Amino acid sequence: MAMSMECATAILLHCAGMGIAGAAEDTPEEAVRAQFEVNYFGVLRVNRVFLPMLREKGGGLVLLMSSVAGRLPLPYQSHYSATKYALDTYAESLRMEGAQFGLRAALIEPGDTKTGFTGARRMAMPEGSPYAKSCESAVARMAKDEQNGAPPERAARAALKLAQKKNPPVRVTVGAAYQLVLFLRRVLPARACEFVLQRMYR
Repeated sequence: MAMSMECATAILLHCAGMGIAGAAEDTPEEAVRAQFEVNYFGVLRVNRVFLPMLREKGGGLVLLMSSVAGRLPLPYQSHYSATKYALDTYAESLRMEGAQFGLRAALIEPGDTKTGFTGARRMAMPEGSPYAKSCESAVARMAKDEQNGAPPERAARAALKLAQKKNPPVRVTVGAAYQLVLFLRRVLPARACEFVLQRMYR
């Protein structure tokens, strides 16, 4: 989390996050709760402290570092994706509720990005899980894509551009390739998208 109160508009940037990989069926509940504690409830706790300050200053901008996984769920990332989906709807509600006080909110949605996130990802796979082999294969593919992905500066530049807009959009997807992917997800049948993702992460 970072906050600037020096510029004309106060900006609160949420950029903390963590990832837990595992099957939707048997990821231990404590791992799922840990995922939500950081990625979702952490945002709520920080906002409870700072939103009153922003309102007293006449408004401000809340930026949330989300992910394309919030709109394009991946196999063995169901719980991570769920935290990003939660942030997505939270941000939209916050925009509507806070508008009367000059509060704005926007989401930054990076795709594969080369950061320490990859190395810090935790596997939450119970011993003997029938999903173990396919999960390990899918996560290895994800790790490779991330380490060959965009530099983190690209997401930072997207955040800066949002901060400079008087009326920022609800969300900005980082990178033309991911913008295209999300567009295709909207126009293609759901089963077609599912088939492609399953093939990608076999």
